[in-house]
Amino acid sequence: MLIDDFYNKHDRGNFYLGLVSRVQRDYCTVQVENLSLLSARLLGEDNLAPNTIDYLVLIDSEEGLFVGTVFQAHVKSSDAVHKTMDFGKSEAVYPELLIELNGLIPRNLNSLELSGYSSVGITNKVYIGNEKLIKMFVESQEINKSDDESTLSFASLSRYKNASINLKTGTIFNRHLMAIGTTGSGKSTSSLTVLDKLVEQQKKFLMIDATGEYKSAFCDNEVERLILGVDTQITPGTLSIPQWIGLFEASPGIQAPSLMKAITSLRYQYAQGKTGVYTKIGKQTDVIQQQLATLTEMNREFDLNYLAAQLVEESIKEGDKYGKPTGIYIENTFNLNANQYLIDRINFKLTMPSFKDFFCSVLKYSLINKLEEFLGNSKRLMIDASLIDTSDATGGIIIDLVAQTLLNNGNKESQAFVFFVDEVHRYTKSLATDGENYYNGLIAMAREGRKKGQYLFLTTQSPHDVSKMLLGQMGTLLIHRLTQPEELQVIRNYLDDKSLHQIKKLGRGEAILTSVNLLQNLQLKMKRTKREHYNSSPSL
Repeated sequence: MLIDDFYNKHDRGNFYLGLVSRVQRDYCTVQVENLSLLSARLLGEDNLAPNTIDYLVLIDSEEGLFVGTVFQAHVKSSDAVHKTMDFGKSEAVYPELLIELNGLIPRNLNSLELSGYSSVGITNKVYIGNEKLIKMFVESQEINKSDDESTLSFASLSRYKNASINLKTGTIFNRHLMAIGTTGSGKSTSSLTVLDKLVEQQKKFLMIDATGEYKSAFCDNEVERLILGVDTQITPGTLSIPQWIGLFEASPGIQAPSLMKAITSLRYQYAQGKTGVYTKIGKQTDVIQQQLATLTEMNREFDLNYLAAQLVEESIKEGDKYGKPTGIYIENTFNLNANQYLIDRINFKLTMPSFKDFFCSVLKYSLINKLEEFLGNSKRLMIDASLIDTSDATGGIIIDLVAQTLLNNGNKESQAFVFFVDEVHRYTKSLATDGENYYNGLIAMAREGRKKGQYLFLTTQSPHDVSKMLLGQMGTLLIHRLTQPEELQVIRNYLDDKSLHQIKKLGRGEAILTSVNLLQNLQLKMKRTKREHYNSSPSL
């Protein structure tokens, strides 16, 4: 394209700023012809305010038209300049602008692309970007455009409020999306806006609502709603032994092996149609081992109510009190003392109605069956976990179970969908801190889900507490205001220094969108959805 494709010869002078006076690898300097050219003005539909920063400019070069963003403007400080300005002789003052080069519009093309090794030249003319340039800038941001023609319009450029961002759904989600921001930054509202656009585009999603924040956001004909512990449960046999160990936070020394043996013993009792604990004290070790060896992979169910009592039966050793082998189990006081804290924790959990209601032998709806149905149909699904205490390991287990079920049962023929998890740091904190690998379903989905059309949409106010393995799989970040140095340090690889410093100052609803699928980071003003959202704090 040529400069004449953007400006007609009659009004081009109204957009003119000056000439390139210095060229460096990452930016160039423009010598503005006089200070009056930076005054604000309205030209048709173009509202020009060149005396500030973060607006687009067009540079007419021999290689084509370079698009840049002004990131610094200054007037040299000297007595002569100050006197000239005091006397109102703005045409005698020559400001300088520093411009970051965003890309190049080659002469034989009509779209913006990366400039590579190309750069502007000294004395190239510089013009203020007009509406046509802004529109091209927005439309040219997508590097890897997907085949899906549907687009999501959920924000506008912060500098140009009328420049709506319309990105293809695949551009946003095909490498997974994470929204980040402190409380009150607008993160949850932005997330609901994106979900609203997915409904508008008839896209499929599954969401975990841990707090009930989104319970009234969608109509019944838009989303099927399940309430964990009320109409949807799982049987104890649904969880694996490592998941039970993680759920009760059993230490790896004595507690974890004892819990594994207790569950195995109760599975034997259930398989035999018996109730109560499986007594081991006073019995021959070889008989016990032969009986437990009859269990198969099909024998997974057990009665959770007897788990604490069974742990007492597992606090045993073989031999007499002097250590002489007898082939008979006797009580081991040392192991019983070591397991006592775990026994108390299990008893406490079982006193919580919501916990027992979730792990139920007689189900109204099975969570696993509902997830399998979801994979086979086109419905959207909301799992309301607000009645379950998700502040501890229970939430992590639920997320892990859902993610693994979706991944293991999904295939390429299933309809693609988005899996939305709010405040994901709650469920992966153990991975980020002590490295325990109990909750790996989300990580597995992040790595392998795209092959089956399963895409993650996660939110967090604390990226520092999100597993590095999970964060590393996120190709797109929607970053709202962050203030803590450790949080900023975690995401610094996604941003340049200028954007990193700007994050601390973002207002409510403002965000920076960074993605491997975009030409550059975008400064956005998010659109607010009209859907009902219970995210406000009570007033003092």
